[in-house]
Amino acid sequence: MLVRMEDATSQPARPARLSPRHRRWLRRTAWTLLACYLGYLALGNVYLNTALGPWSINRKPEKFTMQWGRGLTWWPGEVVLWDVSMRGHVGRTVWSLQSRRTSGHISVFGVLGKQLYVPRVRATDVTGSVERVADEIPPPPQRPGAWLLNFPSITSDSVRGGRFNRLVLTGQGKARVGFSKRLRGGPAELLESTAHFDAARLAQGDTAFLQDAALDARFAMTPVTYAQARGVEKLRYMRIGVTVDGDTPALSARQDDSGELQLHLQPGQGHVQGTLAMERAALKSGGALSWRMPVTITDRGGQLHRSTLAAQLAVDQDLHLKADMPAQVGGVLALSADVHADGTGIPLKNMRSLLPRTSGRVAGQWQFSSLKWVTALFVHVPWLTLDGSGRVEGDITLDHGVLQPGSRLAVPRVQARADVLGQRVTGSGRAHAQLEADKAGRARSRVDVALSQYSVAALDDLKRPYIRGNDLRLYTRTDPDLAKARMSLQAQAEFTDAQVPDLRAYNRFLPNDHLRFDGGAGTLSGQLALDAAGNAGNGRVRIAGRGAQVHAASLALRSDVDIDLKLQRADLQRQRFHIGGSKLALSNVSFAQPGNAGSGWWARASLPRAQLDVTDQRLAVDGRVSTRMKDVGFLLDLFSQDSDYPQWMVKLVDVGTVQASARVRWQRKDLVVEDIDASNDRFDLVGRFRLRGDDKAQGDLYARWGVLGAAVELRQGEHQFHLLGAKRWYQAQPPYLE
Repeated sequence: MLVRMEDATSQPARPARLSPRHRRWLRRTAWTLLACYLGYLALGNVYLNTALGPWSINRKPEKFTMQWGRGLTWWPGEVVLWDVSMRGHVGRTVWSLQSRRTSGHISVFGVLGKQLYVPRVRATDVTGSVERVADEIPPPPQRPGAWLLNFPSITSDSVRGGRFNRLVLTGQGKARVGFSKRLRGGPAELLESTAHFDAARLAQGDTAFLQDAALDARFAMTPVTYAQARGVEKLRYMRIGVTVDGDTPALSARQDDSGELQLHLQPGQGHVQGTLAMERAALKSGGALSWRMPVTITDRGGQLHRSTLAAQLAVDQDLHLKADMPAQVGGVLALSADVHADGTGIPLKNMRSLLPRTSGRVAGQWQFSSLKWVTALFVHVPWLTLDGSGRVEGDITLDHGVLQPGSRLAVPRVQARADVLGQRVTGSGRAHAQLEADKAGRARSRVDVALSQYSVAALDDLKRPYIRGNDLRLYTRTDPDLAKARMSLQAQAEFTDAQVPDLRAYNRFLPNDHLRFDGGAGTLSGQLALDAAGNAGNGRVRIAGRGAQVHAASLALRSDVDIDLKLQRADLQRQRFHIGGSKLALSNVSFAQPGNAGSGWWARASLPRAQLDVTDQRLAVDGRVSTRMKDVGFLLDLFSQDSDYPQWMVKLVDVGTVQASARVRWQRKDLVVEDIDASNDRFDLVGRFRLRGDDKAQGDLYARWGVLGAAVELRQGEHQFHLLGAKRWYQAQPPYLE
């Protein structure tokens, strides 16, 4: 029995066989999975290779577009695209990326949680661009429930280059970038990323600023929303490290017969090398950068000068910059600079905020492609600019942003522009800046600009200058502390006998055309004090015209005109001036139509009390006028040029010079002359006169000569005499001004 049991246990066990029902279930599952896989292959590749894919992605083409040539997917989430092109517009930045081949994996399960999670992307032959544009597309307001874009690893071993505006970078590059972005205004994060270039070349057009260079970059950004930081403000959330080692161009300078230098960059043996790191908009300690550039200068005598410009930037607890190019015998370029700035923070918007931290000395002579920094350094007002390029000679010493004694700058040839009083003055001349002591012994920064040729045009009509001159001087005085320069500005403009070819150009500033110039030429001279905004303070302006054609109310005349306008600022905000003491003279007057005033008429007027308002470049005058005139013929002609005056009134014209006074209000559409009082030792004449808008003239006049009296009523250009009870009638008429 024991033997039988051993025989039974020694036999091998038979494998269990699946039941027919289980076999059918497995076959169905396999066929189902195969069908699903084949369905995915069909639908996925149809999606990638028809218009359906781009249509579903490019729903908002003004913000984002993506195109590709062909695509392939062989496993759920695995995608390969060829000839990929992407473009996006965020704020005022337009970016684009191109790749010959892009592959990656999309997490299918992430989509269920409103997350586009792509754990890996690999691209080949990558190029890109970033460009600032005028059109802005603001991001949407931040809202909950937005999708999350999560791309932790985008790699490429064949980055070919990129473009930032006009700067183009080419070379053999590789990069690894990771980022995440919550849509609907959510935060964006840049993960730890790296980039490396060999044989790099950075150029603009045909000019290469860097070539045969090795570049290494590391960068990252903590999560930040568009509302928290825009543009360069994002640097406050970033960490950036850059290492560079490459060749830079040489500088070639040629001096022409006028002494101007023409600068050109050309291939040479320059070199730049160093490493800088920045975190939260501050350079990190230990960074250093050195640069060397050969300089070749040909003076106007044809003599060749060779030198080398060397510069070093070092970062410890502060920023240290040194630059040196020794002067040559008879040379025209030289530089010696040794400056440092307290701390390592970098101003992102207002570079002037660096000045209070800056100390050191810069001396030499150099040709600059832009001279705007000269006025920005010494006076810093928005209305004065030195345009164009030019040579600067100077020696500047700063102590924490305060100019020190001996500081000076000279610009022998300069193009200047000043926007003052709604006008643009442009011209050529010279500029000089220095630190000097005022009468009280205080140090003041001074900039003098002298223009030997200039023109003036209204800011809203710059193509038609109406004044041309050859002697304009602008003097500015400011605090030597450059941070206080704008607040402490004192400026004065002086100009003499500027030519005004057509006096009608002044009509744009007059309140209305009841008084206007109809022709003639003249000159303009003056002295004006200017504030930091380019508005006038106290000053004096003289306008002279010979044979000027003038329209006064309904009278057309030709006259020599002299206006001496004295300005004293009364209200800074409202542009109101006291003009008491101003004078107006008309001489050699001839009238276009015969009347009571004859040729050779003249008048001398002064304004003992008056104010001038400036609104939208239109003047308004209100005040008292005292006048001495040849006779009353002009006043009589205002009311009637007909010969129907009583004979005794006509004779008033021949009874000698007249002293007159009146109140004048000339503003907007009205011209009102109230309280006219003209007399001499033989007669008296009183009246009022008004022109309103397009209405014809109206007024009241009363004249008395001994026992004789008469009144004239003027309504809508038609006159009527009142001979009986003339004085009572006149006194019963209401005044035009209270």
